[in-house]
Amino acid sequence: MPEEKPAIPEEKPAPQFPPTTYEDVTGLTDVELERNDFIHNEIFDLINRLNPKGTEVEWDIGIIAEIADDIEDYLVKKGICTAMEFSPYRES
Repeated sequence: MPEEKPAIPEEKPAPQFPPTTYEDVTGLTDVELERNDFIHNEIFDLINRLNPKGTEVEWDIGIIAEIADDIEDYLVKKGICTAMEFSPYRES
């Protein structure tokens, strides 16, 4: 009597999710995301311009975000702008 092979399970299709926008994930609008991208890119460029070796440093959002927070703290402390005006965010 031939040995029965186990049934091959049917492949299930991957679930289809609706497309997700950054606004869905972060709660920020495109304009607000562009502002935050601008801040991060400007800080990264400044770090590279100040680097006396003249070599490009590696992107490190942790360090860039710390510098952005320091700049934000300074501007808010001086009454120049609010934290939200400097770097838009949504409280979770």
